[in-house]
Amino acid sequence: MKGAALKAPRDAHTRPTSDKVRQAIFDVIGSAVVDSRVLDLYAGTGALGIEALSRGAETADFVEARSAAWRAIEANVCSLGMQSRATIWRMPVMKALSRLDRAFDLILADPPYADRDIEGMMESLASGDVVEPGGLVVLEHGKRIETQSEYGSLRRWQLKRYGDSMVSFYRRAFQPSAEPTDSGKERG
Repeated sequence: MKGAALKAPRDAHTRPTSDKVRQAIFDVIGSAVVDSRVLDLYAGTGALGIEALSRGAETADFVEARSAAWRAIEANVCSLGMQSRATIWRMPVMKALSRLDRAFDLILADPPYADRDIEGMMESLASGDVVEPGGLVVLEHGKRIETQSEYGSLRRWQLKRYGDSMVSFYRRAFQPSAEPTDSGKERG
């Protein structure tokens, strides 16, 4: 995606992730994006999900409630020839999280810095089946917004600051099997 100019809606609500922060996010997650199923929440222009597709993600689902932003994502995905690997959901994030019927390996969330329901979104991700065991959640937030080090099964493993932006990196813990394991002893 390097050098591609993305369309952005002309409104005060869209704050695209800066090139510097986007590059830093993908430097941290590295090859985990390859062959992954990606969910881009509060997608805005779609820059994070499109970056994931350009780095080898299998698919990307974009969630955006605002129609101007939704149209920009659609235009950007089409102009880059990625429409066969992209699904765009036009609805609020919390509604989408309750409706998605599959799990994702990588979730990228860039809510508006004024959004006060980051906690609710993170708790929903932690308690639902949207994040694969071992999957990553990358949350971009303002430096004045404090996030927890854990949300249920999500554990923060890195926190980075870039100017006024903070990025919290979480990994979903693998759930221990409920079935007893065979200790290798013969039963008689």
